[in-house]
Amino acid sequence: MPRSTATSPIEPTDVSFQEAARFAADGKFDGYVSVGGGSVMDTCKAANLYASQPAEFMSYVNAPIGGGQKVPGPVKPHIACPTTSGHRVGNHGHRDLQPARAQRQDRHHLAPPHSRCRADRPDRDRHPAE
Repeated sequence: MPRSTATSPIEPTDVSFQEAARFAADGKFDGYVSVGGGSVMDTCKAANLYASQPAEFMSYVNAPIGGGQKVPGPVKPHIACPTTSGHRVGNHGHRDLQPARAQRQDRHHLAPPHSRCRADRPDRDRHPAE
C-alpha cells in the first residue's frame, strides 16, 4: 500500500497541501486513511479533494480568501484515525466535505474520569466525521 513518507510541517501550509494533492493524484488511490491529529487529517482531506476534483488551489477555499467554489462531485472514501481525541484541539470542516457516514468508538473513551469524557465530547464526536 503506497503511503506518503514526506516530511511535512507541523501545521499544514498551502505548499504542503499542494504536495499532498500531487502525491494523491499520482497514486490514483481508491480511498485514503489518515492516522494522526487534525493537521494530518486536514492534509488528507485536502489531498483527497484536489485529487478527486482537480481545480486551482484557492478555488475551494472559503471566501473572501478563496473562491468559495462548491465541490462539484464526490470525493474518495476517507477513514480518519485520530490520535488526538480529547486534546481539545480545533475542529474544522468544509461545508461540502461532510461525511456520508461516520462511526464513533465510545468504548475507547470510557477510561478517563467522567468529567474528562464529558469535556471531550465535542472533539470525540467531530473527529470521526472529519
